[in-house]
Amino acid sequence: MLLLVLLVAIVLTSCTGCENIIFPCGLPVNVFLGAPYYGHHHTDETKRKMSEYRRGRRRPPRSAEWCEKLRVANTGKRLSDEHRRKISDANRGERNPMYGVHLTGDKNPNWQGGKSFEPYCSKFSDSLKIRVREKFGRRCYLCGKHESGNVQPLCVHHVDYNKNQGCGHSWSLVPLCHSCHSKTNHNRWYWFNLLSSHWASCWIGSFVGGSIDP
Repeated sequence: MLLLVLLVAIVLTSCTGCENIIFPCGLPVNVFLGAPYYGHHHTDETKRKMSEYRRGRRRPPRSAEWCEKLRVANTGKRLSDEHRRKISDANRGERNPMYGVHLTGDKNPNWQGGKSFEPYCSKFSDSLKIRVREKFGRRCYLCGKHESGNVQPLCVHHVDYNKNQGCGHSWSLVPLCHSCHSKTNHNRWYWFNLLSSHWASCWIGSFVGGSIDP
């Protein structure tokens, strides 16, 4: 048995350009060890049938244990530059599913009817934004991230999403980092309810104190 293994190793490593030897050069060993479909390709008809069969079928949800194992196995791993280049090349140009798709205007899933083009109240000035940021110690109201960790100054968010209501009044404004501010554009009722406690408490305090400045 040992002699046979050595003979196979010699043939695999030493033969060059052979055509009729039982282990042709350049082919993996699994071709001769039970891989009858090696080198075969599905026809277009077979691919179409496979696609129709899988269409609409969902993979069963992964268990929490499986997800945890996957997370642990990939923690700290980083794709090599060569691997990333191959992924980039594979999705470049017409091979990219988003090629030629322009998600602008009402075609964008985040479209809110053009609210972003509405003008702000004239009282919503840079000096007001600075006062709001200073009031909260230049930290994001949601995650607590300091402004120094952002590329740009903290965003000043309208709690009620109304660009004209409460302009110049601190009770409807809170500073948010860019990450948290982008999240507030989705599921607006959730974020409004989350911030409403601050919104209400500040309004009551400003009403009782007779001042609504930061």
